[in-house]
Amino acid sequence: MDDKRIVDYFALVGIGPEIERDLVPNDEYHSSTTPKNHSNTNSLNGYDLTPQYQQPIVDIAVIDRTYGEGTPAGYDIISQTPTGLSANLNHGGLRNHEMYICFRRGRDKSPITDIGVLFEGR
Repeated sequence: MDDKRIVDYFALVGIGPEIERDLVPNDEYHSSTTPKNHSNTNSLNGYDLTPQYQQPIVDIAVIDRTYGEGTPAGYDIISQTPTGLSANLNHGGLRNHEMYICFRRGRDKSPITDIGVLFEGR
């Protein structure tokens, strides 16, 4: 039978059952900012549900671990995929260099909004 998939991967984005793991109790935070007679509509079981946004990605680098390059200061490395596999860009090839993507978050310059891949000679 033919494989008639529409897509290879998809992402479902939203609030899942593990919502409370990154939340902070709102007793201290809202006691000084919320009037006592006003109910907080953004709370669930004493937790603050205000979105916790991450800073935007402003720099991307590729490092070669084969030559002993480390993660640049202030950067995070993507060493595994969301499924736990190696995020080595050359994974699976024989004698290939171990290449990993690193990124830096911040507000010191404009965020990256698009990435292009250039194949020289094509």
